[in-house]
Amino acid sequence: ARRWTDRIERAALALLVYVYAPQLAGRVPALTPLLDSYVAAVDAARIWLDAQMRAAIAAMQAKTPQT
Repeated sequence: ARRWTDRIERAALALLVYVYAPQLAGRVPALTPLLDSYVAAVDAARIWLDAQMRAAIAAMQAKTPQT
């Protein structure tokens, strides 16, 4: 059970860093390039995931008889 909670904690920390990146960069300017890269990577992953989900939904809708 501990491994599962470790993953949840890491995901929560990653989310907090993503959400608060502008504030963190404002407080620690040396982190700005690292935070900018992290946010860009997360944004790219979100765009990729959105495209994958849209394609999956479209494929499921194509297989479902339309009424």
